[in-house]
Amino acid sequence: MKCVKFEEIKKELNFTISVILGKQNNKDTFKRIIDYQEQIRRDIRDNSVIEIIKLNEFRKAIQDKPEFIYLYPKERLHFSFINLLTFELGDVEFKDAEESITKTKLYEKIKEIMKEIKLKINMPIPAKIKRIYIPKRIENSIAFNIFLDDPKLFNEKVKDLEKFTKEKLLQEGIPNKDVKIKAYSNEKEEIAKYKFEYFAVNIFRFLSQKEQILKGWDFLYNKIETINKEIKENPLDFKIHFLDCIISDAYLSNNVYKIDKS
Repeated sequence: MKCVKFEEIKKELNFTISVILGKQNNKDTFKRIIDYQEQIRRDIRDNSVIEIIKLNEFRKAIQDKPEFIYLYPKERLHFSFINLLTFELGDVEFKDAEESITKTKLYEKIKEIMKEIKLKINMPIPAKIKRIYIPKRIENSIAFNIFLDDPKLFNEKVKDLEKFTKEKLLQEGIPNKDVKIKAYSNEKEEIAKYKFEYFAVNIFRFLSQKEQILKGWDFLYNKIETINKEIKENPLDFKIHFLDCIISDAYLSNNVYKIDKS
């Protein structure tokens, strides 16, 4: 019997440079992503008692639902290109933390650094969506994987980006331990050829007040395998054209998340 791991709800505030899928001029690809997301949503609805929560229900759900599945709205589908800072909030509400930090000089410094970083990333970046990631056990999310068309070139272009970002933060007296390009190497190869080969776009998150593993998800694995066969025969073309500077919680569920208003 197949299982899914539900992660404990993260309480954090992040500064990232991210890619919002709906802004990338990939209309046909975006339409297919939404269609696949809807297919999975219907399968979960028909085969599981776990409630699927939408954005307008999210804040209440994290307070009083023992576990739930968060459905990313189409306008919030995204992936982080590079993470700059993460603040663990503990018992502090995200809204309060966001309000406090946006009034500080630190916030103004971070905004300027993020704008500099954006200018160092050459666009467009061609890629293809080749699968929904399906490990032996699904943990925390369902995600599309966007594979770079030319990982060699990409790795050459961004090899100094983490170093540059860390140095810029350090110059301003800002901690830099959280700096990370949010791309991954191909885990199917014994020794990954490149450090960065694909990005991950979450379309659902499995969330709980306490981490837990639930059984009875064979139907979900079967559905993803069916979708992946379609994607293998007809990969989804995708080009990264635009980047956004973002302040957000762990799920991009806050009302105002774009720093640069682009």
